[in-house]
Amino acid sequence: MNPQTRTAAARVVLANPGGRLKPEMFVRAVASASGIEGLVVPRAAVLWSGPRSVVFVQEGGVSSPSYRMREVKLGKRLGDSYEILSGIEEGDRVVKQGTFAVDAAAQLTGKYSLMLRPENTAVEVDAGFASAFDQVVASYMALKDALVATDAAAAAQKVPAYVSGWRPSMAPVWKSRQQAGGSGSRIFSSDSCGS
Repeated sequence: MNPQTRTAAARVVLANPGGRLKPEMFVRAVASASGIEGLVVPRAAVLWSGPRSVVFVQEGGVSSPSYRMREVKLGKRLGDSYEILSGIEEGDRVVKQGTFAVDAAAQLTGKYSLMLRPENTAVEVDAGFASAFDQVVASYMALKDALVATDAAAAAQKVPAYVSGWRPSMAPVWKSRQQAGGSGSRIFSSDSCGS
């Protein structure tokens, strides 16, 4: 409803004997709806990317507000609003203006946003791989410590243990991690691993 003109656009299907009703005519009507009451947010509060829709909810006090992204399930579009089926609760304070700015700030600070959401990135590996990986990490840390201490001789001694830890059998896991969009731009292939 437009609060200034106190009018609302409606599409109504009804009998029109004699064609007395014309398109865009003004009428007075009483409308009623039945159903369960639900939550509604302004359309501008919702960001979506494909099937995923999010809103930002205020947390903390008015003097020091912070905002957290919440994934929501949308119901019907109701004019300039959306029905919310799940994801927020009554009483949640939803950002209704400047949603893109809040999302951009979240992206710039590495927080969850429309484009950066929490995902399960765990990869299951067998015990042998896990043990070998632990050894690689330990040898890497020893090498790193020698390099940080600018001790070239100690670093040179640590390199063989680090390189020998990379086994060709580890390459498929790294490759699948890379294809799944895992972190890190360099993934070792079987021909760059020690045998």
